[in-house]
Amino acid sequence: MKFKKALLPLRLAFITLTGISTAALAANDAANNEVMTGTVEVVHIDYPDHSKGEYQYFLNPGNRQVPVRMDFSGLPPNNLVPGAKISIKGQSHGRVFQVESVDAQASTSGSTTDSQSTVGSDAFAGGTIQRKAITLLVNMKNGVNSAGTVAVISGALYDNTKSMTGQYEASSNGQLGFARDTDGDGQADVFGPFTINADATTSCDFYDWAYKAEAAAEAAGIDLSQYQHKVFALPHYSQLTQCGWAGVGNLSCGDSCRAWVASSWSGLYSHELGHNLSMHHAGTDSDNNGALESEYGDASGIMGSPAYWNQFNAPHQSQMGWLAAFPGSTADVSGVGSNSYSLGALELDQRSENPGIQLLTHPRTSGGNYYISFRQTIGSYGVKSDYANKISVHSFAGGSNKTHLIKALAIGEQFSDANSSFSVSFHGINGNFADVSVTSNFDSSINCSASNPSLSLSPASQSGLPGDQFSYTLTVKNNDSVDCASSSFNLAAATGSLVSSLSKSSLSLAPGASANAVLTINSSTTNSDGNYKFTSSVVSSKHSEISSSGSVALDGTAPTAPANLNGSAKRKALNLSWSASSDAVSGVAYYRVFRNGLEVAQRNTPDYSDRDLVSGSSYSYYVDAVDHAGHISTASNTFAYAASSGGGSGGGGKGGGKPSKK
Repeated sequence: MKFKKALLPLRLAFITLTGISTAALAANDAANNEVMTGTVEVVHIDYPDHSKGEYQYFLNPGNRQVPVRMDFSGLPPNNLVPGAKISIKGQSHGRVFQVESVDAQASTSGSTTDSQSTVGSDAFAGGTIQRKAITLLVNMKNGVNSAGTVAVISGALYDNTKSMTGQYEASSNGQLGFARDTDGDGQADVFGPFTINADATTSCDFYDWAYKAEAAAEAAGIDLSQYQHKVFALPHYSQLTQCGWAGVGNLSCGDSCRAWVASSWSGLYSHELGHNLSMHHAGTDSDNNGALESEYGDASGIMGSPAYWNQFNAPHQSQMGWLAAFPGSTADVSGVGSNSYSLGALELDQRSENPGIQLLTHPRTSGGNYYISFRQTIGSYGVKSDYANKISVHSFAGGSNKTHLIKALAIGEQFSDANSSFSVSFHGINGNFADVSVTSNFDSSINCSASNPSLSLSPASQSGLPGDQFSYTLTVKNNDSVDCASSSFNLAAATGSLVSSLSKSSLSLAPGASANAVLTINSSTTNSDGNYKFTSSVVSSKHSEISSSGSVALDGTAPTAPANLNGSAKRKALNLSWSASSDAVSGVAYYRVFRNGLEVAQRNTPDYSDRDLVSGSSYSYYVDAVDHAGHISTASNTFAYAASSGGGSGGGGKGGGKPSKK
C-alpha cells in the first residue's frame, strides 16, 4: 500500500454524485416543491457488452453538499451542459430531484463554457501538458476487493510498453500526457487499497464510494488537491451486482474530474479519462444517415473500444486541437475541384516523421464535417488490423456529439456524397502514405456563419515576489459555423511595465476547434509592490478583437502580525482567537498555530480550538500569518495555558520574529 503524509492541509471542494435509482425511492417519500440552484455535472456510464451508453445529470449546489441526480419526465433540456449554472424547480426525494422546470436564463447566463470547451483549460494543443491524475484502489465489505493491484494498475497507466499515458502522448504528438509522480515520492500516483464501508451487493451509489475512498486517502495523509483527475479502481463489475456497468466518467469536467473503472481492461482508463477531457463515443453509421448503428462500433479509436491500444481517431484528435498545433497537418478540401493528395498515416509523429497532411476535412450539407484519414499498424499504438492500410471516412458534428465511422476504404474504393458535392478515391499506398484524389465543388462560404472567437485566460491572477516569472494559458476557440473555412487568429498582450512574451503569435483554427498559447510575464526586482493589470487579445481579418484581462500581484512584504491572541477553556477544549492580519497586495492565505514551539494547525480564520490537551500540562501558543506570495509575518503575542480537570489559566506576552518567505 502506497501512502504519503500530506505537507499542507487539504483545501478541496468535493463534487459528490450518486447513482441512486428513482425506482428505489419509497412511494410515500415526503416531497415538497422546491427550487435548487447549482452547477451541472454530467456522468457517462459505459456497459461491458457495449449494448448502450447512458448519461446522467446532476446538480451540484456547492459548499461540499452532495449533488442530486436530476430526473426528468422526458429528455433533459439541451442547455444542460457541464459547468452550466442553473436553477431547477420540482420535488426532492433524497439525492434524486424530480425536475419540473429548468431556469433557461440561469443556464445560459451562468455557463461560461460548453460541452466542447469544458475540457481542462490546458488539454488543448499549444505545448507539452501533463495532466495530474491519482488512482485509488477501493475494497468493499465482505471481501469484495479492487480488480487490480498497485503494481498492475501502475503498469497499465504509466510503466508498461503500452500504457494509458503513452497512448495519449502518441495521439497528441507529445502535447498531452499524464504525470506519473505528482507527489514526488518516486512512485506512480496509485494508492491503496482503501477499504470503505460500502456493500457492493445492495446499492450502486458510486459517488458515495468515491467520497468514502477520498476520505480514507486524506486520513492516510494524501493531498488530493494536487490532482485534476481522481480515478477509482473498483471491484470487477461482476461483483457490483446493482450496477451492471464497467466504467463511469465525468464528462467535460475541467480540473475537477472523477472516473470509476470496474474492469481489468487496461484501455478503459484511457476511455474514461477521454470522457473527462470532453470526448464522446466513436460509433458507426455505414449508411451515412446520421443515425448510429452501434454507439461503440468504431474500434479504430479508444472511444469506440477500450479493448485495443489504438490511437484516438482523427475527428477526436481534431476536436482536442492536437493536429492544429502543426501547420499543414490538416487540409480543408471543400471547393478544390479535382485534386490529389499524399495522406500520411495518422500514427506518424508530427514531431519527428514529417508526415505532412494527416487529415482532410470537408463540410457536410446535413451538418458537421467529413474527416478523411489513413491508418496503419505502425508504432506501439498502431490501429487494429481491420482498419489498417485503409482510408477511414468519419463524420463529426463537433462539440457534444459522437463521431461516426462511415466506411474504411480499401485500395480502389471510393466514397461520395452528391448532396455535399464531394468524393474521395483511394488509389494506392506508398510506404506510410496513401495516394488519394478528391473532387469537390462545394462552396463553403454560402452557408458560413462567422462568429467572434472565445478567449479565456488561466489563471486570472497570480501572486509572487518582484523578480518572479509568471505563466498564463490563453485558450482561443473558433466559434464560426462548420461551413466556414479555417481562420488565423493573431494574439497580443499589453502588460505595461512588466516584460512579456507569447509562445505563439498566431493560431490557425478550424471552426469549433480550440488551441492554447502561453503568455509569460517577467517582473523585476525593481518593481514596486502592487497589483499589475494586463490585457490579452485575439483578432483575425474576419473577426472583431476580443480581449481578456488578468493581473499579477507583486508582493515583497510580509503580512502584519496577528494581535491580541487570547483563549478560553470550555468543555476540555481551549478556544483561541486573535485579531486578523492584513496584507495590502496578495492577501492573507492562512494562519499557522504553534503550541510549545511546534506547528499544530493551519487556519483560514482567526480562531482555533485545541482539544488535544493533557490535564496538568502547561502550554504556550503563538500564531503567525502567511500571505499568498509565501511571506510569513512576525509572530503574535504568546498565550500561556495550564490545563487542569477544573479548567486553567492563561496569560499573554510579546512575541516577535524576523519576517521570512515560506
